[in-house]
Parts: sequence; C-alpha cells; structure tokens
Amino acid sequence: MGRCGATPAAAARWPVSPGAEILRLIEGYLTWRDMRRSRRMLGELDERLLSDIGIDRATAAEEARKFF
Repeated sequence: MGRCGATPAAAARWPVSPGAEILRLIEGYLTWRDMRRSRRMLGELDERLLSDIGIDRATAAEEARKFF
C-alpha cells in the first residue's frame, strides 16, 4: 500500500497529500484576493500619489480593471 494506507493507484493521483492541496488552493485564493484589493486601491489613488510612485492615471485605471 502507498501513503496513508491508500492503494498505489490512489497514491499516483495524489502526488501530494489532500491537505497540502487544500492549503495550496487557500494560498492561491488569498493571493488573488490581495492582488485584487491592491489593484482596486491603486485605481483610487489621486494624481499626486500616482505621480509619487511613477504611474499615470491610464496605467492605474488599466490595472484596476484587471480581474486577476
């Protein structure tokens, strides 16, 4: 038997443990959420702050429109 008492065929389908796969999915979601929040905040910055970070309004608006 393979990992955790699973059959070899079942072990071949799961190169990592199901728990590790769930954690990877959660981390991916959290990364997506943080990126989305950052892009939305970028779209809300005023001209002075955009100038401070070297981004023009068109670039900020384009980034803010991205879904992911």
